[in-house]
Amino acid sequence: RRVLFRSATVITIANQKGGVGKTTTCRELAYIWGRQGKKVLAIDTDPQKGLTLRSPIEEDKKKTLKAVLEGYVSVEDAIIKTEYYDIIPGDKRLKNSSIDFSYTEDKTALKDILNDLEYDIILIDAAPGDSILYDMSYIASDYIIVVADSSPEALTGIAEMKNSVSRYQTEGLSNAKFLGSLMCRVKMAFGRPSNLYTERYNELSTYIKDIINAAPFDTYIRDTDKCGTANGFKMAVNEYNDTCCAAEDYMKLADEVLERIKKAS
Repeated sequence: RRVLFRSATVITIANQKGGVGKTTTCRELAYIWGRQGKKVLAIDTDPQKGLTLRSPIEEDKKKTLKAVLEGYVSVEDAIIKTEYYDIIPGDKRLKNSSIDFSYTEDKTALKDILNDLEYDIILIDAAPGDSILYDMSYIASDYIIVVADSSPEALTGIAEMKNSVSRYQTEGLSNAKFLGSLMCRVKMAFGRPSNLYTERYNELSTYIKDIINAAPFDTYIRDTDKCGTANGFKMAVNEYNDTCCAAEDYMKLADEVLERIKKAS
């Protein structure tokens, strides 16, 4: 697979609330772009290891993101290759990251690790909650995609996210830009989103846009149990059933994200 960019484009998939579709989105984009011939690395920063557990790999628990950040393992040794994308596995011990990485210089650790890697795209699956792992991800990233669902809790922390990114931009530590917001798990009625959901979607999208100053993606991800089934087989939904609604939506999203990056750069 040829490298398309001089250096990797780093994208964080973020929301401080869990269960909104971050991990599924990260895995789907990694799979789709990898299948299209791009060289993709996915990084699991979540102590729950959702991306790691849903990827077709055999873990070596001594070679994880935490071991890399602590300097015990080189990043090259920690990378596990799959057919379509590479992954740096997560580690349940990352739940103590705010204690383990408490020095000011630790915030740039992830960026330093990624600087010399030869990939087209690096995707970071951000952990839920507010921790130094988020700061590391913001500082390492070129772009941030905010993922949300229709629940009120999905808005939790977005303003804090914006404030953190702005602060690191001011300090010269980050050039990250918000690329847009993505609505996941959209409930359908008679083949289209219900009027109630459409109203809620517009309300949330407007709110998020006002905070991050980036428009919502035109694409939204429709709800289907196929995503859960694919997880059980450690497969992307596009690999498990590429004709289901979510698979089609993620294909559209992959194109839309690249188009926005092209315009932004």
